[in-house]
Amino acid sequence: MDKLIGTRPLAVIPFTLYVAGNVVTPPHPFNSPRARLSGRSNFRFRGVVVGMASSVEGSNPEAVKGDEKGTLKDAASPNSSKEKQSKPRRTFDFTRYNQRHIAVKIAYLGWKYHGFVSQENIQDTVEEHLFSALTKLCFIKDRSSCHYSRCGRTDKGVSALGQVIALSVRSNLLEGPGVFSTEESRAKDRPGDKTTELNYVYLLNRVLPEDIRVLAWCPVNPQFNARFDCLCRTYKYFFPRGSLNIDIMRSAAQKFVGEHDFRNFCKIDVSAGVTNFRRRILSFQIDCLGDDNPYQVCVMTVTGQAFLWHQVRCMTAILLYISQGLEQPEVIDYMLNASLCPGRPQYTMASEYPLLLYDCLFEEVKWINQTSGDHKHLIEHFQSLWSSFRIRTAVLGTMLQQVTRQLVSEGSSGSDDRIVPWCHIGYDVNCQTETLIPGFRRENHRPLLARPTADTVEERLAKKRRVDNSRKESSTGQTSENQQT
Repeated sequence: MDKLIGTRPLAVIPFTLYVAGNVVTPPHPFNSPRARLSGRSNFRFRGVVVGMASSVEGSNPEAVKGDEKGTLKDAASPNSSKEKQSKPRRTFDFTRYNQRHIAVKIAYLGWKYHGFVSQENIQDTVEEHLFSALTKLCFIKDRSSCHYSRCGRTDKGVSALGQVIALSVRSNLLEGPGVFSTEESRAKDRPGDKTTELNYVYLLNRVLPEDIRVLAWCPVNPQFNARFDCLCRTYKYFFPRGSLNIDIMRSAAQKFVGEHDFRNFCKIDVSAGVTNFRRRILSFQIDCLGDDNPYQVCVMTVTGQAFLWHQVRCMTAILLYISQGLEQPEVIDYMLNASLCPGRPQYTMASEYPLLLYDCLFEEVKWINQTSGDHKHLIEHFQSLWSSFRIRTAVLGTMLQQVTRQLVSEGSSGSDDRIVPWCHIGYDVNCQTETLIPGFRRENHRPLLARPTADTVEERLAKKRRVDNSRKESSTGQTSENQQT
């Protein structure tokens, strides 16, 4: 070994792991000034090696045997890297495992993602990261064959605490709730443990981004559908109190409770086939958190059987107008009446980042949580994220506090006027909520009923039919021309 490295300290030699055909260069464990000077070589990269366990489990089933947490048994040395790198990657044999249909509860911070649902030509969605992790761990062969369903379609920037998906994944078990075998299954002939299920939560969280976490899972019957079997969904919308009249907001919010036609409180897209806009809101409450002051955080909690596209954000925008005295509560009654208001007044819905898909309720789902040790790591992870954002809030709060104490000229001339701290002038600036509606300025507000209205649903459907008929005629004419030639 001394001949290989000469007099160079072992502690500063970069090393490379070749694991399951992948090249991994972990951060050097002794990349500190003290370590570089001392030349100590007490290598402890156990965390790095264990971190590769999930990819080993997904790429080579022989690399991990009988270990549901995917502990790495061995790693290739640098001396044999060329030999192992030249070997083709082994294809995972799914026939050696049964399948299990499960529901999975997911939490994520959606602020930097382009929504939950995968989209063409857009990779940075929550769903893309989920399927990347599922295929990396060889839990599924591909998306088309895993009987996938989702409960909610959160938009760009929207977060979730109780998003639920359902899909069929590989299982260590031979039988049990949700377990089934395929025609080509040879699970009975597989050596090793067949009584301990894979630790789905732990393994997925090892490979998912830090702002996406699996909270729990549950075996369900193969016919279970996360969208159509959901009894109700609950959303929360957070906002600062500012100068809002919370009592009027609470009273107005109750007008949404019950079954109504919400066509004027959503984004209408007839191309998606949605023509029924009646939805039932089960409850709508508004609570204030912490001390009573303009910077107090409040939260709307709305529960319904199902929601239309952008419905919660549209309802929130109208309530923000009402709580500022810019609209009367009766405007909700008028807009809920499709006969009186067939076309939606043109208004901007509330911002997406305060919205949280809080919970999705199912009748027979009994969530299987992690062990206390694994759950402790999950709590520590969320505490770390919380600390990062809470510290930034404290820094901004300190800046804002000092700016409000800054000395200013009390009058308008600025020369002979008395110089006093801003907070002593006698009036407050409470525009915290203006940012919740993009482009909104209180002084430029125009009453909703005086604004232009969008096309009605009937007008949109008629326009769609004309476009479809035009396309059919064009296609038919082109076909006949080709036949004549």
